[in-house]
Amino acid sequence: MDIRFPETPVPAQETTYMCMAFELPSDKPYHLIASNPIIDNREVMHHIIVYGCSGMDTAPRELNKPWNCQGEMQSCQEMISLWAAGSPGICFNEDMGFQVAGEEGLKYAVMEFHWNNPSLVDSYTDSSGYELYLTPNLRPYNAGVLMIGQSDIAIPPGKMGHVEEGTCPGNCTNQIMTGDIQVTLALNHMHTMGKAQITELNRNGRRIQYLAKDDHYDYNSPVFYEYEDPITVRPGDELHTTCVWQSLDKTKTVNYGEGTQEEMCFAFLIYYPKENFRSECEQDPDTVAMNEAVSEKCTPFVCREECLDYVRTLKQHPCFIGDVGDLLRTWYLRDESTRNEVISFFAAIDSCDMELWEERYRPNGNIDGSISSAENRLASTHFIFAVAALSLLF
Repeated sequence: MDIRFPETPVPAQETTYMCMAFELPSDKPYHLIASNPIIDNREVMHHIIVYGCSGMDTAPRELNKPWNCQGEMQSCQEMISLWAAGSPGICFNEDMGFQVAGEEGLKYAVMEFHWNNPSLVDSYTDSSGYELYLTPNLRPYNAGVLMIGQSDIAIPPGKMGHVEEGTCPGNCTNQIMTGDIQVTLALNHMHTMGKAQITELNRNGRRIQYLAKDDHYDYNSPVFYEYEDPITVRPGDELHTTCVWQSLDKTKTVNYGEGTQEEMCFAFLIYYPKENFRSECEQDPDTVAMNEAVSEKCTPFVCREECLDYVRTLKQHPCFIGDVGDLLRTWYLRDESTRNEVISFFAAIDSCDMELWEERYRPNGNIDGSISSAENRLASTHFIFAVAALSLLF
């Protein structure tokens, strides 16, 4: 099937993200086995991503009508195909396909364009799209896409090589994977300052294999690393990404963002079987129990004794530490539909941060004594500033 934007004006601005929802065939189960871009305006088209609307029986937006989705958290988040400037189409591994229609397959999808118009030309239009190849002859496995990397990026100006790293550690993959997965394709992604990126698979403290190794990264010519013999990733393995940028021509710090002059540090891994990667956290009994405990024991901005006892252990959980913890907060705060609930959750588990800090760093502090209102106010103020900053970002 072919899906294309109608002829659409390209704004006279450097970075624009446009989206369009469309309906997938629903007469019988299919596998999406290949995709090929239809590029109308090569002057502005940087990438196209197709997101499946998992679990949706109704369309997320009006069908076949483009809208500006820059900075918007997609309600459809299951990546099922991607293309970037300089790359060909993709034929997926012969043992897998993305599930369309049927009882658990996708019914709707959203196609996202990234237009890059640094010259601010005001006369461009675009009607690009995608050829999606579907088959009713289902393959042995359902495919999935895993994104790893780092969104906590701060690149200082005037640097020949600035390095940031992102890790999905073994204790995390142990919890989110229910069995081995087979990686069939890997792709690194940075923006124009990117000079090198390496994504690797580590096991028991040793590198097993490079999944995507760009010693000389080129934003305009991405390399798709395809594996005819898939790479096995096991629960307990570590996935690690290292990004290097050059900022000699910059005069201020560059942070994470969707714009071309901002930066990213991600790797995309296409794998099978999709079912071995647990993505529906809300259905996980441990997550449900955690949410219930936080709701019962903790109150935003007030450190209750029972909350202090609980979060003392909770904050040692791998999902709340380091890169994973930072990404978790950033990702969930981007969704406007649940942002208030997320803010309340983190305000609750952060309510005893001052007391935890005192336990760790104040050598003669009386941690058994009462909690002063001044300290409560200080902890609350810190969180309010953090939420305000996140609101400005997203």
